[in-house]
Amino acid sequence: MTYVPKQKENLIIAAAAAPHPGAEDEARDAPATRAPRRWAPRWRRMRRRTLALALLVAAVPVTVTATVVQLTDDPPPREAPLPTLGIGRGGRVIPRGALPLVPRALGDAYSRLRRPATSVDRDNAVVRRSATHARQFGLAARQARVMATVTGQRVWLIPGNGFLCIGIQAIGDDGMVMGCETRTVALKYGVSAFNTENIYGVLPDGVRQIDVTDDEGFHHVESVNDNVYVLPPISATIRYRTGASGKLVTFRVIA
Repeated sequence: MTYVPKQKENLIIAAAAAPHPGAEDEARDAPATRAPRRWAPRWRRMRRRTLALALLVAAVPVTVTATVVQLTDDPPPREAPLPTLGIGRGGRVIPRGALPLVPRALGDAYSRLRRPATSVDRDNAVVRRSATHARQFGLAARQARVMATVTGQRVWLIPGNGFLCIGIQAIGDDGMVMGCETRTVALKYGVSAFNTENIYGVLPDGVRQIDVTDDEGFHHVESVNDNVYVLPPISATIRYRTGASGKLVTFRVIA
């Protein structure tokens, strides 16, 4: 076979470009390389929801009347673990000793608890009976105070052993609707209860009004008198600013 020099040059180039034996196996066995990916943490997108769930787990369920749920980006309040509460064997209620004295932090946030009892405060037979039925919260009926009387209802604030409770009692009635929160939660978000007619809530000292957006989209501002606010029986988002720092606090009440 004869060929001109140009043809020889072309054959040499073609031979060099041809894959050598075993090249396919080497390519298959070579580790794959990918362009590096930037990972964005998902917790920033999930933070609001997970904190709301975290507060629900941390808060002790008391009644089905009203529930407070945190919506802010602040971490949930830290508090010392409490002994197990609830129902023991045979339906026995696990009791807690009654609160001996109002803790200083609670008295600072709700100064009404530090004031001497009036004749209305001493008319507390319903509170004493309710405290007996709710022994798991260690309620101190003697230290309970009437915060206000609204729409024919006495709004009681009842300190407990690790808890703070609100009691709604119609004047002259021998029954009471109660709602409780752990003390640390109550210091920031207050306590609330729902008696089928209204939502009643008690907030710490210094709150004069709340900004309310209910689940039907109606936005309104409500006054807070003697620490007490009253809302229609519909779930809502509540916002208020603290007196000292002006920090915005946001939570929900669920009727």
